[in-house]
Amino acid sequence: MTKFPVVSLAFVFITIFICEAPAQTITRGPYLQLGTDTSIIIRWRTDLATDSKVWFGASIGALNQTVT
Repeated sequence: MTKFPVVSLAFVFITIFICEAPAQTITRGPYLQLGTDTSIIIRWRTDLATDSKVWFGASIGALNQTVT
């Protein structure tokens, strides 16, 4: 007996769970506020409350840091 059917079934359940979640829409922004030499605030508004994550780094090819 192989493990493929179990893995496939788990994938289907995970996919259905993710797809059933309501999608958030950005209703305002993103925009930048209070920029200094060493920091800036990035803000946006969504139609539903959600956890967010921002990827950042020294260049567009090196976005290796995150903040939530």
